[in-house]
Amino acid sequence: MSFARIRPRASVSSSLVRPAAFLDPSKCFATPGRLLQSNGYLPIRGYADNTQHAISSYQLGVGSNDYIPPTGPNLPKITEHTRLYFTALGRYQLHLFKQTLTKILLRLKYRTKLDYKDLEVRAEDAYIELNKSFAARKISNLSNLSTMFVEENLKDRIKNMNKDWKLSWYVEGTIEKTKCVSVSPIAIGQEEPLRFVQLIYRFHTLQKLELIYMKNKNIPKKMEEKKVLDYIVFVYDTQEDKLRVMGSVFETLVTEPLPVQITSEKLVLAAMQTKGDLFRKRSTLPNF
Repeated sequence: MSFARIRPRASVSSSLVRPAAFLDPSKCFATPGRLLQSNGYLPIRGYADNTQHAISSYQLGVGSNDYIPPTGPNLPKITEHTRLYFTALGRYQLHLFKQTLTKILLRLKYRTKLDYKDLEVRAEDAYIELNKSFAARKISNLSNLSTMFVEENLKDRIKNMNKDWKLSWYVEGTIEKTKCVSVSPIAIGQEEPLRFVQLIYRFHTLQKLELIYMKNKNIPKKMEEKKVLDYIVFVYDTQEDKLRVMGSVFETLVTEPLPVQITSEKLVLAAMQTKGDLFRKRSTLPNF
């Protein structure tokens, strides 16, 4: 079920609600050691050097630093912070220019033509299904919807859920239309046409979380309804026509430097593990 079949609503508070909001975030990270030892995992350097291994989208993670244009409270007002506002505007225009070049590169160099409308609908469906499966603790569904880095983090969070409570998660409406904010090739070796493409979608929705206390059903169920803004990263396998949730990212604050790509294999793996936790909180806030 995509967002197109959900009636838009926006008259609620602007705080966030997710199934993992009832957990202790400090206890919910999968350790890098466990991820590196997962069955079938091929180190990054091996992707290009070892052609005998079949690479799956399940093995991939968000190892890049991507620029995400700031919006809402993260965007300075022109009347109060003129210089920062025009800095943000210039960055946004540069981002649009780079995205246009990337889409041209995908078509001309890698001979990869994407159906962006279809992928947007499928991304919405995957986002809904993954959140529903996580809230319902349906572990068996995770590997089909996400990559190993997301799956490991969600499994660790499920282990820390209070089993006395039954959770049900819903999308009640859309605040803003879903938007693809970034498209980039994931080049492994010299593949032409390109097999893997990274897409980042902006989901701004009204979500509801229902909690039922299973030990005493006479206790009234709890309902929370709030706004959520997510930037979810997907990997699209053009050969298998498969779309998976690969992680999440945050908006790039105008006071932060522009993202620099990671070159260290160790840091790339750490980024994949960290960004695979969809429910982590960002460590920096606007300081203008």
